[in-house]
Parts: sequence; structure tokens; C-alpha cells
Amino acid sequence: MGQQIINLGTTANDGTGTKARAGGDMINDNFTELYSQFGITPPNPQTGTTYTLQLSDMGKLLTFDNASSITVTLPQNSDVAFPAGFTFAVVGIGVGAVTITADGAATINGDVGVTLDGRWVGATFIQTDTMDSWAAFGRFA
Repeated sequence: MGQQIINLGTTANDGTGTKARAGGDMINDNFTELYSQFGITPPNPQTGTTYTLQLSDMGKLLTFDNASSITVTLPQNSDVAFPAGFTFAVVGIGVGAVTITADGAATINGDVGVTLDGRWVGATFIQTDTMDSWAAFGRFA
């Protein structure tokens, strides 16, 4: 897709320009293309107490906001075929502790899971070339 230009019309409110809804759609499309070009994706906000990582989370920031403890599951590669180098980031913005748990054969830093060390603490996870091994960088409890 190339840049989409909104027609402003000849004069204000003369009805000759792009309609508001169509113009808004053009703006959204333009920003989506820009974000994808620079590797910027909008956050994936989660408010529940459980979440399972998905292929669509690649490169995203996952935010977790709940007063109760939250469990994030990293499925083993035989269940979800994450490519080597798959990266995502997490941050706990609520008061509930965020624990990231590896499922099945998967491991995080050679262990079964990690817990973020408090509110407003983040971490980045990268799947290594061994497919069920994840490296995690952040502040853990």
C-alpha cells in the first residue's frame, strides 16, 4: 500500500472532500503501514488472570492489569510452532503478580517459569534456536 491522501475539499464543509469515516480509515491504514515498517506494534493489553502466548504476539508488548495474580503460559513448540528468534515483551501494570510459565518441554532460562518482580516491571523473552528454550531478560522475583 502506498500513502493515502485525504482530500480536504475546495473549501471547508463544501462536501467535496473525503468523507470523515473514509478519511479515518485512510489515517488508520497509513499508521498501520508506518508501524509495520519500523517494527512498532500496538500493545496487546490483557486484563484477565490467564493468558497463553500466540503466534500473533510476535514482537508485541503484552501488558497485564489485574488485582489478582496472572499466569502467562508459553506453549511448547509442538503445540505452537514459534520460530527461532520469536520475541515478545511483558509488563505488569496492575498489582497482581505476573508469572510466566513454560508448558510441557519448554523452559525459561532453564527453569519452568519466572515471576516479574513487582508492578511496572517488564521483561523480554526470546526463543532460542532449540525451539523449546526461551531466554528471558528482566527483573524477576
